[in-house]
Amino acid sequence: MKNKFLLLFAFFILAHSIFSDHGPLTTGAGATLIEPTTLKRFQLSAALAIAVSQYERLSDADIQELTLRMNQRGSHVDSIRQSLLSTVSAAIGVTDSLEAGMRYRYYRGEEVREGLIDSGGTYRSIRLGNIGGTADPDLYLKYRVLKTDRHTLTFAGFAKVPLGKYYTTHEAKPLSAYAPQLQPKLHLTGGGNAGDPLSEKYSIEPSLTPGSGAWDFSGAVAWSMWLGEGASLTASVLYTRRTAAQNYKVGDSVEGGFSLQRRWGSRDEANFSLFTELTARHLMPAVSFSEAIGNTGGTMFFLSPGVVFAWPAGLSVSCFVQLPVLRYVNEPQQYLAYRAGFSVAYMFGI
Repeated sequence: MKNKFLLLFAFFILAHSIFSDHGPLTTGAGATLIEPTTLKRFQLSAALAIAVSQYERLSDADIQELTLRMNQRGSHVDSIRQSLLSTVSAAIGVTDSLEAGMRYRYYRGEEVREGLIDSGGTYRSIRLGNIGGTADPDLYLKYRVLKTDRHTLTFAGFAKVPLGKYYTTHEAKPLSAYAPQLQPKLHLTGGGNAGDPLSEKYSIEPSLTPGSGAWDFSGAVAWSMWLGEGASLTASVLYTRRTAAQNYKVGDSVEGGFSLQRRWGSRDEANFSLFTELTARHLMPAVSFSEAIGNTGGTMFFLSPGVVFAWPAGLSVSCFVQLPVLRYVNEPQQYLAYRAGFSVAYMFGI
């Protein structure tokens, strides 16, 4: 039973990416399914997960071409080469059916650039360099409402707390360097306040920073069915409602899908499992100063194969790769090439 749980718990740990919106405003974040299994009463778990997202390579000329295609003042196209999101997680079984947990993150984006048509109609190329800092943590509750020999059904709720950094601290530039572009309709803003040492630094929109500066709330339902012979089917759907901060709002999202999993080896010995997920995510356009940003949001479908290794002592190691297979996005925007993730989880009782 313990190794079965470790397999399911590892899937849940990999799901950290669905509560973050970093990088260009593509729908490239994707989703990993939420597992309906909960910790037993007074069981504890801890995990470290790392996810690397690789985006399509765009030259300065490519960014300029995409930006000018919009042909509108205030239009902009964001570009990032690669991002890394590391997550430390902890959870406890409050009862056999109720689990509570939290996740703490660090985010880094590399080679962040932006093409912008300023208020005067002039194209500008902005190089922001690398962005890094503490991302917004989140809290969650999972409540299992059904458990039989074959079926498990769980509801979950999440709250992302705006405690992460919302400005860049790497290669930040004086605000005066962008003064000609700072119009109310545009997304460029000054960071901090008079008492903030970064008050004269340039701050970028929340979708590109480690923290968004806003509360997010999510609700989910997850279901699994035991198919026999070490095989199981899992499905989940999650809706995220995002709030606005600094006159900016990342779009709400709906995501979900299903997964097939197959385990080899007894639960009482070292074993491994393979899984394949097919997931979809729909992201609404972002909103800046009450105006929708036309080249944000859309729908994407992902195929995510992976493997989990588990040991009776309570340790599991997981890895996966997430590949976009279909996209219907609001152009023009940069595409996700792929995402790869790795996690180590440990469960123990008290």
